[in-house]
Amino acid sequence: MKKDFRRMAKAIVNQADLKNVALARLSVVHKSLKVAKSGAKKRNKQVVRKVKY
Repeated sequence: MKKDFRRMAKAIVNQADLKNVALARLSVVHKSLKVAKSGAKKRNKQVVRKVKY
């Protein structure tokens, strides 16, 4: 995917009028694909305290 991303980014940069919007969209799609591939992760592992009355 890295090679594809770089190749697509280069093609987008060559089109000056679409540059910023298209690069932003490409980077979001690339990031979401990486997240989906790696699977869901638990980021917040704080201990939940149980209050005894």
